[in-house]
Amino acid sequence: MIAEDIPYFKLPFQCGQVWSVSTYAGHWPNANSLDMFHAGGETQGQPLHAPATGVLEYTGWWSEKSGWTIILDHGGGWKTYYLHLMDASFLPVGSEVKQGQHMGYVGNSGIPDRQYVPHLHYTVMEQDVAVRAVFSGVPAAPHAGDIGATEQIVSRNCGSSWDGDAMAELVTVSPDGTVTVYLNKGDFKFAKSGEVIATGRDQVHFADLDGDGRTELVDRPHADLDGDRRDEPQDGTFADLDGDGRDEPVGEGIYADIDGNGRDELVKVNANGDVEAYWNSGNGEFAQKPDILMNVGTSRVMFA
Repeated sequence: MIAEDIPYFKLPFQCGQVWSVSTYAGHWPNANSLDMFHAGGETQGQPLHAPATGVLEYTGWWSEKSGWTIILDHGGGWKTYYLHLMDASFLPVGSEVKQGQHMGYVGNSGIPDRQYVPHLHYTVMEQDVAVRAVFSGVPAAPHAGDIGATEQIVSRNCGSSWDGDAMAELVTVSPDGTVTVYLNKGDFKFAKSGEVIATGRDQVHFADLDGDGRTELVDRPHADLDGDRRDEPQDGTFADLDGDGRDEPVGEGIYADIDGNGRDELVKVNANGDVEAYWNSGNGEFAQKPDILMNVGTSRVMFA
């Protein structure tokens, strides 16, 4: 049996955190497994977030060498393993775990109990064979073919976007209902030409309905009110202003995570059609001077 296409895995940690990853000869079950250490502070006790949507297959004390362990089944022959945790997951076996959902804490459990240096042992299994890890579409440098490599990776486990990279795309809706997506290129820059994804639309909204990190075109506005990525329909306008994965009710305006750091920027369209983005500096505080993203004329603007 051949596994289906690899899920869009993200680093299993909070948005924006930097983690150092490495491997070694003799790593279980092979050198494609990674050891992960928080590069920006304490490793012990850091929250563990699902890198992709899956079902909790196992949680508990797995063996004396692995300690407290979580196994997620992502379907299609893909599974991820998390070893040496502080404890079993607080979620029951059989739970559906959405991408980005909190499911446990990094620790140092094993033999002798809690004497390992705190770290996360992370393994991706394809049909029960450990394969090279990929995060946000980029293969990890350390793997069985390069056991000497060490890499620092920024977590983009930040939410969803049209192409799955967590940086919101700019969407225009022309007066005739043509919906065009302009890909986010980073550094507050967008592609100069867009892709038409729908025509004749009046009401246009986006939400990540299946938890794969990519937004879908939907009929009603959605909001993630409790950080579980379920995106149930809600009335009104919502935005994650503080980067905690939960959307709060906000006043009128357009909000989108343009830089992929987990905090939504405030966006306005001035009378000339210029799209002004005010960078979110944290706790809902925004830059005084905007970046001009592009001119959209008479088209409506949103993000996906």
